[in-house]
Amino acid sequence: MPYKIIVADVSVSVQRTVQLAFPEPEFRLFPVENGDELLGTAEEVRPDAVLVSTSLPGRDPLEVGRLLRLREDFRRVPLLFLKGTFDGLDAAKTVPDNDGVFQKPFDSERLVAAVRDLIEARSVPPTLPEEPVFPPGGNGRGPKDRT
Repeated sequence: MPYKIIVADVSVSVQRTVQLAFPEPEFRLFPVENGDELLGTAEEVRPDAVLVSTSLPGRDPLEVGRLLRLREDFRRVPLLFLKGTFDGLDAAKTVPDNDGVFQKPFDSERLVAAVRDLIEARSVPPTLPEEPVFPPGGNGRGPKDRT
């Protein structure tokens, strides 16, 4: 099953660059052009990662990032920001638990590797069940019956 990635950027050239960098069948992209559309698409698609331009029109992109992080079902979804050269916003300081900021123009291969690594790291449960520890000399089914 392909990884679902939301790409929120109004720039057609950025959308196209990301589309070329994240090839099918490994990835399926969902391009959006504003913050409200991003929130609606996230609810519908349940993405594996979200890429958000810091110059996204409509609802403030940093507010959108904070709203996603407040929701339990989106806390583990990788959230990366795409920052324009002249954007004054510092996503790293204003959105808790974001996973990074990539300066436009970005290195496509580095972005893909970061997204893939984040998705794969978070596909493992945060904790694994512990194996039971049995006392020595037991039958492996638990403590010996001492009646």
